[in-house]
Amino acid sequence: MGFTFSDEGNGNDYSDTDLSAAAIAVSAGDLIVVLLGTVSSTVYCTGVTDTQGNIYTVRTVVLASGANMVMAYCIDAEANASNVVTASYNLADNASKTIIATVITPDSGETVTLDVVMNKAADWEASPWETGTDDTTGTDELCIAGLQAGASMTFSNQEIPGGTAATLLTSPTAGCAGWYRILTDIASGLYAEIDTTASQVYAIEMLCFKSEAAGGDTFYQNAGQGAVVLTGILNKKTTPVTAMGGHSMSITGLVDTAILIGQNTGGHAMTITGVLTTVVTFVKAAGSHAMTIVGTLIKKTFTGVGKGQVASTGVLSKKTSKDVGDGSVTSIGTLTTAILFTQAVGGASMSIVGSLATQFIAGVEGVAKFIRRRKTFYKQ
Repeated sequence: MGFTFSDEGNGNDYSDTDLSAAAIAVSAGDLIVVLLGTVSSTVYCTGVTDTQGNIYTVRTVVLASGANMVMAYCIDAEANASNVVTASYNLADNASKTIIATVITPDSGETVTLDVVMNKAADWEASPWETGTDDTTGTDELCIAGLQAGASMTFSNQEIPGGTAATLLTSPTAGCAGWYRILTDIASGLYAEIDTTASQVYAIEMLCFKSEAAGGDTFYQNAGQGAVVLTGILNKKTTPVTAMGGHSMSITGLVDTAILIGQNTGGHAMTITGVLTTVVTFVKAAGSHAMTIVGTLIKKTFTGVGKGQVASTGVLSKKTSKDVGDGSVTSIGTLTTAILFTQAVGGASMSIVGSLATQFIAGVEGVAKFIRRRKTFYKQ
């Protein structure tokens, strides 16, 4: 996940009309961020448009006495190989205006949102000039800052965060500056800073955009502790629900549909290595259990109440069901039909080595039927 800086264009003029930047190349889904500085206390940008007709969000002006900065952005832009960005202003008064339009490309399939904003306006201040501070929330962030001074200045040491060098954007005038940095971890107390050679009025703002994978997993839990670890691809949803206790879930491979894990107390673990093509449902009232799948699970595994363990080594093509008590089912080889394993109390175990071609029913009633049949046989 992350961002890649793609293109930039700029423009500068002393005028009472709109101002355009040099054309930029925009691909579908790009993020466009525009920096708009004006040497004025009254004239500032209020609107941004472009050749393609993309819709921009225009930030509130950061206004100092004699300088201001406005930033605008378009998320998920439409493509245009020669896109011209134009700024309009609140007043038709002469002022020195600067525009810097940038194009940043997020990784394919990711969702971009504005995460945090920091700014500051100072009527007269010595170097260094800084925004306020804030904390980012994403592990992949684009942080881009724009500054307008009240006069031409010599800038140096552009930093995001403090002490870390950033990349300087190309500005057509000495009074306006822009710089950016791509972060790959959450940052606390983040800010933008720039050094100058003299005191002056200035307005500065920094926008931080977060990029995240679209869709992904959903993890719900009421209380206690739990963890979801995904290695591979989760195409649908994972919904562990617990009231108390803790659990963990690890997926290595591909999950095509849903996993539902529910419990009231206790703990359990689930590990899938391989391919899960349908549904796994864990529902239990108390106790603990574990499920390990190595290979392919074609259908469904269901656990009701109590303690139990299902281990599948090979191919489980139908279902295994257990209601109450303690027991285990171990399948080594191929299970082509169903096993229904039911007991009220006590413990039992069942092992299959090889191939089960039909159905086996174990339980109190099943044993009674078996005994009656044996008696009838011997009478004959």
